Amino acid sequence: MMTGKNMISINTYLMPFRLKVNGPPVNLEIELVNRNDESSLVSMELLIGQGISLEKDARVHKKVELLGTVNPGERKKFIYKIYPSSFAKQGSQPMQIKAIEHFHEYKYPKREYSKRIELNLEWLLSSRSIAKRSYQPGETGSQLVLYITTHGNNLFPLTK
Repeated sequence: MMTGKNMISINTYLMPFRLKVNGPPVNLEIELVNRNDESSLVSMELLIGQGISLEKDARVHKKVELLGTVNPGERKKFIYKIYPSSFAKQGSQPMQIKAIEHFHEYKYPKREYSKRIELNLEWLLSSRSIAKRSYQPGETGSQLVLYITTHGNNLFPLTK
């Protein structure tokens, strides 16, 4: 990774730091700063894991922004909402931000800068969920079985 004055720096902020499957989306703020001595033609790509999405009801895993000419010291900020996908699994979800400097047109890349971050995805049980211990005949231990109430007081096992 390049450090110093001749580069595009990538700063990221996640609020909150983890995404709950049944909870509100996470805000991802990306700030790009041109630390070069001269103006640069810049684009940005955001690539995210399969368990999260940039749209609430769709599976969108990539966003490209064409920033135009960015002057020395100039900052560009973007805010994206990150949602869980319908088949999301608990655990860490990768995200990659790329800032690309171009020659005179976007089809001619000059330098690329990249930053990888991860978003922790957690399951959030609703207040109507019940956890029970289930003992099987002949077993010495127990297993945790989750039941979800959906219609009145009926209990339905939660399947993965």
